[in-house]
Amino acid sequence: MAEFSNTSKKPLVFIVPIEPRNTGNGLAMRAGALCQAAARLYDVKVVVVPVSGTPPPVGRIEGLSTLVLPVSDILNKETVRRDELLADRIVRSVPLDHGSPIFVMRSYLSGVALGVAMRLKSRWIGLDLDDDDETFAVSIGDLRGARQIRETLSRVLPAFQIVTASSPFDAQAISRRYGKKVETLVNTVSIPVESTIRRDPDRSVMFIGNLTYPPNIDAVLRLVNDVLPELRRMPRGETSKALIVGPFDPRGPLRVLSGRDDVTLLGFVDDLDALYRRAGVVVIPMEIGSGTRIKVLEAFAHKVPVVSTPIGVTGIDVRDGRHILIRESPFEIARSVSDLFGNENLCHTLSSNAHALVLEQYSDIAISSAFSRICLEVEGLVGPTG
Repeated sequence: MAEFSNTSKKPLVFIVPIEPRNTGNGLAMRAGALCQAAARLYDVKVVVVPVSGTPPPVGRIEGLSTLVLPVSDILNKETVRRDELLADRIVRSVPLDHGSPIFVMRSYLSGVALGVAMRLKSRWIGLDLDDDDETFAVSIGDLRGARQIRETLSRVLPAFQIVTASSPFDAQAISRRYGKKVETLVNTVSIPVESTIRRDPDRSVMFIGNLTYPPNIDAVLRLVNDVLPELRRMPRGETSKALIVGPFDPRGPLRVLSGRDDVTLLGFVDDLDALYRRAGVVVIPMEIGSGTRIKVLEAFAHKVPVVSTPIGVTGIDVRDGRHILIRESPFEIARSVSDLFGNENLCHTLSSNAHALVLEQYSDIAISSAFSRICLEVEGLVGPTG
């Protein structure tokens, strides 16, 4: 844990649900990118309210002033009481300036941020929703959860001067639903140095993600049960295997894969560069989900060709046949993977165009520029004292 620093920049309190990282976990990576973007403009004091678990022990961001708040004794409280207790604990634990703006990630921490802002009399407050959680809840049949999200956002959104989401599609949908301006802050990835970009790929298909997340679990099962058998019936795919990477519950749904000789279930891997150099094609056969898949961008950054369903690339500015191959059915996905195995020119074209896209639109520079613009606009509106 770093000490909070003193600089000439204005302070900003950034409340996040998971410790920021630059690799290893999608939510932690988004937290890291947003906090680093904010640090270009503010003296950022990061407060972690660890309600979304502990990220893998890789990718810690040097120089980021961070406090991980103890919360185990509070989380089982009723929601309003919990938020009040967490807000009090933050104000007592962190040296904060009167009037400091607040930025918070995820709607389930919005009440905490409002409590801190009230105590500090903050000039402005911002909320990163990341995904359209309400639409996602409806898509998986969780109507009660969707209703709770709608009730929360209907109550809290008017209080926030800034609201953001990771996908322009989600931003537009949320804006229409609540009559609130929602800005887009895209997910981004670090660009590997040229020496780490892929060399001598094999004929494997790879999926990387948090394998405790239900849409990712569904995608993996679709990959190994539906796509892989189709691929292994094709001339260039007879020996193909699936590499499945990410933390998973060994007692959960993926335990059935542990005995298969055509599937390697690797669990958490701290050196993804080596895997990306090895992978033939990254396959994203997702049928449900929201937001944008950071792992698609990461594959692009490592110049690995990608085949995905439309859901897998929602919110990413890609064109089928230029940056990626977008297919629906397991057979179509398998045939496209087989085509890539037999066409190095197509692999090179897709991966080069995708790499250029990440450099232009999904790098640290892109998110820093957008974040600075949004914050400077609201600073101009509220003035130095709100």
